[in-house]
Amino acid sequence: ALAITRLKEKIPEFSQNLAEIGQQKDGQDGGIVGGLAQRVERSEFYQEQFEKLTSHLGIQEIGGFVSYQKAVIGRLGGLHELIKLIGKRFARLQQTLNLLTSQQQMSESIETTSTTAKMLQLADFIIWQFFVPYYGSHTLESNVEKDPWLKHFFEELSADYKAYIWHGMLLVGTLGAHRHWIFPKKARQWVLQLAKDSAKAMGRRSIAIGRNTIAGVRTAAGWARTAAEVSLSKTRRLARYRYALIRYRLRTGRSHPAQLRGKRNRDQLEP
Repeated sequence: ALAITRLKEKIPEFSQNLAEIGQQKDGQDGGIVGGLAQRVERSEFYQEQFEKLTSHLGIQEIGGFVSYQKAVIGRLGGLHELIKLIGKRFARLQQTLNLLTSQQQMSESIETTSTTAKMLQLADFIIWQFFVPYYGSHTLESNVEKDPWLKHFFEELSADYKAYIWHGMLLVGTLGAHRHWIFPKKARQWVLQLAKDSAKAMGRRSIAIGRNTIAGVRTAAGWARTAAEVSLSKTRRLARYRYALIRYRLRTGRSHPAQLRGKRNRDQLEP
């Protein structure tokens, strides 16, 4: 917190100093037109134009003498490098200042969010602890007074039922106001996960019971069909055949046994 406070105090001073550096005086002409960054860019532009023009002039070096291009670079090269270095450092200072400003804004936003959260928490506590017991008890009492059956029911329970309503709503409001401490986040998550698991287990159990019921009904229907076909068979052999076939279908789910799906012996009699 101390570092953030110090940062808030120093950032305006840093910004003013950087602006003065960017608009430093230039003799009698006043401030630099466009600022220091534009002056550095113009210097780099002039240097590039000089290098391009001297390369197109085709000036050859005379023995024992230094060429014009090398003489200019030797005389002004250091100044050009210094100008580039000033431009890089100035850009770095601007980036650092922008970063510090962003950090300051972020810290202020976090502080504002924290203050808002505390105010909302305080408002939630006041609503549950004071408004819910007061207005809740009065609302419930008025509803009981309007309904004769409810009034008779509460009077049978206790003649002083209004006090019980008030204490009950006060208990509800106190639990609601202190729910974050009574029921911490991990406990609420555990209860929610337990409820989800219980719902899933009940759903799976219900599906399993439904499937078993459907399978039982199908089995009962199959056996009923078997009984009907066996009872309606004309011969004992046909009844035994139908009984064995339906039993095989119910147990395996196949339509016919493997030996019946193959080639049948010509001497075998029809059932």
